[in-house]
Amino acid sequence: MSPRPTHVSPKSVQRRAAPGAVQKYGEDAAEPISRFGATSLLAKPGFARLRQKAVRRSWHRESGQTIIALLIFMMLAIAITTVAAMVTITNIRSNNAYSGGEQALANAESGAENALQRLLRDPGYTGESLTLPNGAATISVTGTMTKTITSVGSIDNARIAFGGGVTAIEGGFDSFNPIEIIQAQVRVTNSVIENNANGLSLTGRNGRGFNTAAAIFVRGAQPVIVDNIIQNDKGDAISIDANSLNAINIPDWGLSRGTSNAFNQFADNDGPLVQVRS
Repeated sequence: MSPRPTHVSPKSVQRRAAPGAVQKYGEDAAEPISRFGATSLLAKPGFARLRQKAVRRSWHRESGQTIIALLIFMMLAIAITTVAAMVTITNIRSNNAYSGGEQALANAESGAENALQRLLRDPGYTGESLTLPNGAATISVTGTMTKTITSVGSIDNARIAFGGGVTAIEGGFDSFNPIEIIQAQVRVTNSVIENNANGLSLTGRNGRGFNTAAAIFVRGAQPVIVDNIIQNDKGDAISIDANSLNAINIPDWGLSRGTSNAFNQFADNDGPLVQVRS
């Protein structure tokens, strides 16, 4: 009787690994790998995908760091440019205010020099309105034996803004008010004075004297300051020393040129004439 054949299922057959190899099961069980696994793993599609993902993550991380560094550099550049622009604007404003004050002083000096020359030629000279290239000077000569020359300044229908602050003087720097009236006859009317620095000085400003923080600073004078808008300035609106507050009758003398447009309702005023816009 012949032996009965034995049937074996393919699933029950285990594949034998080659000598020196490690047995592996799964979809790629037919392919052995080395003991270290390097050669076969590099050749696997799954490992290649993992390696591509790692490379992409590294590239994105480096790109993000580059963008952050670029943004920081741009922010620093914008900050430096902004500060430089602010310093430049401040210097321009201060220089403009200082130049305006220097021009007013030059006009007053021109009026006084003209009066001296006229007095030498004509002892009876009593004054005039002098037209200058950059303004005007009103000259008044009073007295008999001793002559007093007064040069008058006038500001009307003007807008004085972003003035005052630090500017250059002989041998250094110091601050000036937007308007300084020192022992002078000055009229400021119908004007807007706003957004100015306080102009507080730190030194005697080479003989110009100390001041206080104000839009209009007055020392030793009785000005006419009528119908102005003074707003949003860093210092006080008006600062006047006690010696200026005397009992001398000071009416409004009007404009230097053209129609006087004087505020005659204040004809009985004594001392500085100050009236806000109603």
